[in-house]
Amino acid sequence: MRPIVKGLESADVGAAFGGAGENAAGLMLALKDSQKIRPIIARHEQAAAFMACGYAMFTSKLGVCFATAGPGAFNLFSGLGVAMSTPTRSWRSRATGRRNGGAAARSTRRRA
Repeated sequence: MRPIVKGLESADVGAAFGGAGENAAGLMLALKDSQKIRPIIARHEQAAAFMACGYAMFTSKLGVCFATAGPGAFNLFSGLGVAMSTPTRSWRSRATGRRNGGAAARSTRRRA
């Protein structure tokens, strides 16, 4: 997860919003060591998505949100919908690198 954090740091990300969970633990530990990105843990993934959207709107920086796999990832859709409908930058596909692909849904499937 450290390479992801380094990439976010190079994109001038100042904060990452997310919900605590077993699947997000690696990212949370990597964010803890970052000197540039402040991790902000929300009680609900949907709130984290809206926080990242608001952060992007008011700071003109990239808003980053993360969640656990499964239902946690689906809770991000509302905030991502708002982010995609407003003139903010959004980056959401870690699985394929495509901006508007179905990667968010694919990344929630359980791996065998």
